[in-house]
Amino acid sequence: MICENVIGSLRDEDMHHELAKRLGGYVVEEVLFSWDECHKRVQRKVGSEGTEVGIRLSEEAQRRGIRDNDVLGIDDFTQHVLVARIKEESALIIQVDEHDVFAAARIAWAVGNTHAPLFAAKRTGCFATSPNEPLRSLLSRMPGVEVRAGRMPLDPGRQISAGFSVPGHAHGHNHAADADCKHPASHSVASSVSREDGPR
Repeated sequence: MICENVIGSLRDEDMHHELAKRLGGYVVEEVLFSWDECHKRVQRKVGSEGTEVGIRLSEEAQRRGIRDNDVLGIDDFTQHVLVARIKEESALIIQVDEHDVFAAARIAWAVGNTHAPLFAAKRTGCFATSPNEPLRSLLSRMPGVEVRAGRMPLDPGRQISAGFSVPGHAHGHNHAADADCKHPASHSVASSVSREDGPR
């Protein structure tokens, strides 16, 4: 199957209704992507049920990036729906103090200055970026900021700012995300820093 554009998202209830109307029952076949594959224009994948998938993204889809729960293809004969899943991978998990609104600005500046991508987690005040030891060292010295190594899906749909690897992509501000971020015992997180996304 050749996939050139994103058809919709399983996060959208209307997509479920459309699939049920078109196929009746259907099988979700997952296609796994790492962060560095989400903006690749051409690649080959094999779905969880063995379907061979040729990804050949349009320029618009490439700039947008493949996101978790994206519907990439529909096979009416097998009733398989090809759905993107973003893999968990190593990341720097960054937690800001509840009341220090300047901490969020400082981490955004520090991460952006290295041209690394910055992602928001579901818990407000929790962020992530790709592993980077000099950046980890810098962030760990900032007041109101806690940094630890962890794992989470680095999903373009959860991205606040773009890294250098995103072709033609300006810095965006999608704060929808979720990740396994644990709050420090002495900190809660300000709702002013980020917001939660809808149901998966």
